[in-house]
Amino acid sequence: MKLRIFWAVIAAVTAVAFYFWSRQPAPVPTPKSQRNVERARERGIERPAPAVPFVVAKPPSVELPRVVIPPPTRLAPEMVVPIQDRATIDFSIGAPVVRSGGSDTEVLERALREMEAATKNITFPPPKKESPPAKQ
Repeated sequence: MKLRIFWAVIAAVTAVAFYFWSRQPAPVPTPKSQRNVERARERGIERPAPAVPFVVAKPPSVELPRVVIPPPTRLAPEMVVPIQDRATIDFSIGAPVVRSGGSDTEVLERALREMEAATKNITFPPPKKESPPAKQ
């Protein structure tokens, strides 16, 4: 029993050590040019100043185009269309037009007959009444 506890502790310590060992960032090698600069500093060799002064160019001064935002447009007022029996509302021209008579009446009557024929034999059972919970 003591031997199992010992190996469990060793395994836990190894797991924790591996975790912290793997969390350390890998060493990044120093570039060769940087090593040469560091060696030159150690030897006391100064780098000479550049012969041509460093010039910073100014960015071009170009104005950005302005964004033109159009003013908000007003929404069309809500149109009230009265509901009429045996009439259709046509929106094909962009405005509601109430039409009755002619081929519209025939199409409406045919659609009503089809709906009545399709729902003729459909019945729904009455809803079940739930009994109230018993009082204690």
